[in-house]
Amino acid sequence: MTIFLITIFILLMLYFAFLYHHFSKEVSILMYHHIDYQENRYAITPDNFSKQLAALKKKGFHTISCDMLLAHITKGQKLPQKPILITFDDAYENVFIQALPLLKKYQMTAAVFVISDWVGKNNDWDSYEQKISARHMSWQQIELWSKNGMEVGSHTNSHPHLSTLKDEEIFNELSSSKMAIENRLHLPVKFLCYPYGNFDERAEMIAKKIGYQGAFSIKKEMNLRHLDPFALSRINVTPSLSVPKLLRKCLPWNKVVKLCKYKLKKIS
Repeated sequence: MTIFLITIFILLMLYFAFLYHHFSKEVSILMYHHIDYQENRYAITPDNFSKQLAALKKKGFHTISCDMLLAHITKGQKLPQKPILITFDDAYENVFIQALPLLKKYQMTAAVFVISDWVGKNNDWDSYEQKISARHMSWQQIELWSKNGMEVGSHTNSHPHLSTLKDEEIFNELSSSKMAIENRLHLPVKFLCYPYGNFDERAEMIAKKIGYQGAFSIKKEMNLRHLDPFALSRINVTPSLSVPKLLRKCLPWNKVVKLCKYKLKKIS
């Protein structure tokens, strides 16, 4: 009986070691919206954002680009130790004003996803629940963001729930946004971010047809071993997420624990 238990223990340790080795190579994708002092459930203050970047830097994390992530998924390209990808949905002006200087300070990069029909405007979906409507980056700010070594992707044309649209409407949303950004930046737009994380097989298929090479969601499921480039989940960074918790979410052991919980949930 003792030998049996020792064998089981050794096998479990080997399994956990294998999982740790695997997840140490996986990419944590962080999702932000606002970097501002306004009261908003999605707004991280510039002070806290600076603390997060400083902590990630100190712990040896390295930011990568969407292109590097895609090459890692499709071609097995090697990534730096502790890779992370920082993303910003909606391309708010406060991200340009507050986040860009901090990213440059800590020598980090990030990607912003632009809603082409709302460039330079105040949106109408942040005003619910008595929240202050937020302004989006102008084309000039988006161009400067790109020139500073940051990436730009599409967040559709008008920020709809894609799964509620007809095929033709989905095509127009994805293609018009891609074309508008490419015409302004004179750079290819390879990546899409689904508004509200909402998409279905039609949206994924149409995105591929148009020429996107990857897409980001906000799915709660994990990015497991075989990543789908068109259904990449992210860590939602909210004001309530402390720096220690953020670091834990990015560390390999946390992913091992999440995988075990995920597998147990599937079994039950």
